Amino acid sequence: MVEMREMSQPESVSIRATCPACGDVDLTVDRLRAQLCITDNRGSYAFVCPGCEGEVERPAEPGVVDLLVSAGVELSVWKLPEADTTTYDGPAFTWDDVLTLHEALEAPNWFEDLLASSPSAR
Repeated sequence: MVEMREMSQPESVSIRATCPACGDVDLTVDRLRAQLCITDNRGSYAFVCPGCEGEVERPAEPGVVDLLVSAGVELSVWKLPEADTTTYDGPAFTWDDVLTLHEALEAPNWFEDLLASSPSAR
């Protein structure tokens, strides 16, 4: 949960966030970081808790990220690498597949066997 309120100085904003160890803590904008992935519009914010000094990261809806940025929180924008956006349409990985992989990795030449079985090696 993020809650903003005015402090004694008009240009200062206090942001209340929740630390899992300490509960609600009040932070200034320079103590927070907001992140937004432009690939899937996933947002988050992070801070170092002033109480326990633990690093806290929380997911945030894009509207919350916008609110934090409008209050002066620094924003980092990133995107997923191309490989992370691809989908796999093959059959589901099963426990039999895990066992087969385990047995294959126990072979002394497992890497060479893997390369030889790769479609690109043919």
